[in-house]
Amino acid sequence: MTNLTVIIPTFNERENIGLVLWILHEHLTAFYSSADSTAQSRKQPAQQKGKVLSWEVVVVDDGSPDGTADVVRRLQRSGHKVGKNVKLVERPGKLGLGTAYMAGVEQVRVVRVVAQRRRQEQGRV
Repeated sequence: MTNLTVIIPTFNERENIGLVLWILHEHLTAFYSSADSTAQSRKQPAQQKGKVLSWEVVVVDDGSPDGTADVVRRLQRSGHKVGKNVKLVERPGKLGLGTAYMAGVEQVRVVRVVAQRRRQEQGRV
């Protein structure tokens, strides 16, 4: 079972999605490795009460014409560690942010879900 899923809705993010996935991979791998090390130093198993230290990223592409989904597919097929924990959901057109999150949630069976929006809206924090 996956403990954490990060959902990333995208539209025209071809130039950014590879870097975003790489950064997420580095941070999540470090976090879960650290949690595993802490459990081992306490002489406790990393898997306790059915909790496996694992994560995944679901990229929901909202019909990007720029090839965002192609970048994600290439990462998945490359065998590179960054594409290993990534799922891609492709939608036929720009259907909106809310429904993109829901499409991502439909793909996961997890303990925790984090919805990540890459950009801040202009003028908002």
